[in-house]
Amino acid sequence: MFGGNTARFLPTVGGQLSWGPGAVSRDVTLIHGAANCIDLTTADLRIASAGYGLRIKEGINARMRVAILAAGTATVANTSITANSRIMLTLPPLGRSR
Repeated sequence: MFGGNTARFLPTVGGQLSWGPGAVSRDVTLIHGAANCIDLTTADLRIASAGYGLRIKEGINARMRVAILAAGTATVANTSITANSRIMLTLPPLGRSR
């Protein structure tokens, strides 16, 4: 598709998808970076409508899970955590328990 001097959308044989406004060069690129992985390499991911957000699957062996702290300990069973994983801990607002 052309909208100016540059094709607005360009899929490549290698699985890369690039697009832009057409009047200037393409500025957003999606790449099949690795097995089961899509890389957004040249742009930010923006959720631009109120009421929408990023949904991440929760539960056993999922990437997000809630655990209740009891006697200073919480156990979260997860086989997908590796040495390179980041674990985020959060607290409920003061005066409110979960």
